[in-house]
Amino acid sequence: MLLIGSEQEKFFTTFNRYTANVTGARTGDPATSGLNMITSTQQLVGGVPDPTDQAYYVIAVVLAAGNQAHTLTATPTGSFQAVDDCGNFTLTSAGQKDRSGTALNCW
Repeated sequence: MLLIGSEQEKFFTTFNRYTANVTGARTGDPATSGLNMITSTQQLVGGVPDPTDQAYYVIAVVLAAGNQAHTLTATPTGSFQAVDDCGNFTLTSAGQKDRSGTALNCW
């Protein structure tokens, strides 16, 4: 999530807005440009997710304030990670970190 957040800041520096398009290719048009990243924690092999590696989280982006703010949410996936007491992790464009679960020391 921190890597995606960092790429969002680079995008903002270029286009004066954030994007919800994490996986799309980078272009010169802010309406269609993406971050050219994956939205899960699977390892990459040859630039694509490794089908033998189970993702632990799936990451989503929600934009707000006319694309001037964003919240990243990492949702646990798979039988092992789904029972984690931390629940969903969130990271905002303002740097606020949170979790939805009951555990205290997640970040």
